[in-house]
Amino acid sequence: NLFGGKGAAAVPDFGFGAQVAAPVAPPSTPLTIVLEEKISVTMNREGSVDACEVKGILNLTANTDVGAMAVIGVNKNQLPASFNFATHPKVDKKEYEQKGMLSLKGGKGFPVGRPVGILR
Repeated sequence: NLFGGKGAAAVPDFGFGAQVAAPVAPPSTPLTIVLEEKISVTMNREGSVDACEVKGILNLTANTDVGAMAVIGVNKNQLPASFNFATHPKVDKKEYEQKGMLSLKGGKGFPVGRPVGILR
């Protein structure tokens, strides 16, 4: 810790009987995109793959009002035809299918501070 002792750094007690949480730094970017993937594989005793499944979700978190109005472009030409993709119900599906652009319907912005799974 800061004072050379062992263990985790203690949060100071200002004499009120309860510890105070350290302040959280504001995000440094207008938006955050996180891709989560889960891979399930079935193999036989010889080590060859019998089945393989990949599931994932693309989460977008708008950190500012500017990030809330973001439009995400996906190069659909590089995506395998055998993969199936589903958009969030509030994402403009026509825009995604025609141009590969992920944005909310009606020109609305993404909610600030809350992750939204925009593509599965």
